[in-house]
Amino acid sequence: MRDWLVGVCWLAFGGAAAAQGAAEPLLWTREPMRVDRSQQSLPRMPDKPDAAGDADQANRLVLRVSRLPRINDSTGFVVNGVEYRIAGVAEIARDRVCGWPDGRRWACGMRAAAAMGNLIRGRVLNCTPVDPAETVPRRVDCRIGEMPVALELARSGWALPFETAGPLAEAAEAAKVGGRGIHSPPPSPETE
Repeated sequence: MRDWLVGVCWLAFGGAAAAQGAAEPLLWTREPMRVDRSQQSLPRMPDKPDAAGDADQANRLVLRVSRLPRINDSTGFVVNGVEYRIAGVAEIARDRVCGWPDGRRWACGMRAAAAMGNLIRGRVLNCTPVDPAETVPRRVDCRIGEMPVALELARSGWALPFETAGPLAEAAEAAKVGGRGIHSPPPSPETE
């Protein structure tokens, strides 16, 4: 047992490297030392983009949405007293009423506004203004992490895209075919 412990200690303190006569550079030291990247072949993360070179960087907004956000409709919301609107999709007015072929009607505009609130409530939105000079409401292209908010609204059927082709139009068509959002049947009286 004692010989085994001595062997482990000898290896831990570099006895094996000294015994082999190898002059390998240390990967870990007890003292700070300058690292010369050109002399290393370790895998590295890609460099971050130069913030000074990014023209959009100055216009980016980080919006922290409260737990009780003010939602105007399916694409409009207010953060810190400033009104914003998600770019690329048309809003569904809060007072819109949707009909079903059998004559039933339901408050799809209220549900669309609630869906918008549920999507952004308590989240951090990374937004880029479409037109930085625009005042009220400011049209913004927002993301929650990597998820585009406009695409998620179109995918769930709670916003209609302005474009007739592209990812937003495809997502809106899939929502229509799948019966999601404003294309869904009216809720039954038991769930209202």
